[in-house]
Amino acid sequence: MKFTSAVFVSLSMIINGAFSMPKIEARSLEARRVADSQACGDPRLLVPLFRLWNPVKKDDFYTTSAPEKQNAIANDGYSDEGVAGYVWPTSTAGGQLQTIPFYRVYNPTVVNHFYTTSTAERDNAVNNLGYNNEGIAGYVYGDAQCDGLPLYRLWSAKAQNDFYTMDAQEVQDVISGDADGYSNEGIRAYIFRF
Repeated sequence: MKFTSAVFVSLSMIINGAFSMPKIEARSLEARRVADSQACGDPRLLVPLFRLWNPVKKDDFYTTSAPEKQNAIANDGYSDEGVAGYVWPTSTAGGQLQTIPFYRVYNPTVVNHFYTTSTAERDNAVNNLGYNNEGIAGYVYGDAQCDGLPLYRLWSAKAQNDFYTMDAQEVQDVISGDADGYSNEGIRAYIFRF
C-alpha cells in the first residue's frame, strides 16, 4: 500500500508540474526544410554540371547547359561522362549563405577548359596564358557548408588538361594510373551530388 501511494503522489506531482521536465522543441520536417532552404538554398534549384571528355584533344569540359553539352557531343568530338555534380544556377539560389562564382576559361591553342573560384587565377589565365573568359559555369561554396562535398582539380602538364572530380578514389586512380602524369591541385570548390 505504501508503494501504491508513493507512485500516486509522484504521478500527481509530475502532472501538476512539481518536477520540471525539459521541453523538447519539435519541428516538422517541412519547417526544417524551409529553414534549411533559407540558409542553404532549396536543393530543388541545383542544376547538373555535365562532364564531357574529348579523347583526341584531351580536354575535359564541364557545362550546366544541356544544349551546349549536346552541341559539344554532336559537333566537337566530346563524349558524355555523366554528371560531375550539382551547382547553383545563380548567386542567390544558394540561400543566405554566400555562394561564389565558378569561373570558366578556355585556351583554344592548347584546347583546355579551366575552372576556378579565384578571380586572380582567372585573370592570370586570361591576361598571361592565352585563355578566353567564358563567364561563370555556376555558383558553388568555398567551404564545406550546407553539406557540400569537395570538387578536386587535377592538372597534367603533358596533356595540358585540367580534370575535376568529386570522387577521391578517382583522384588516386588518375594520379597513379594515367600516362599523362596528373597531379592533385586540391579542393577547388564544394558542390553537391544526388
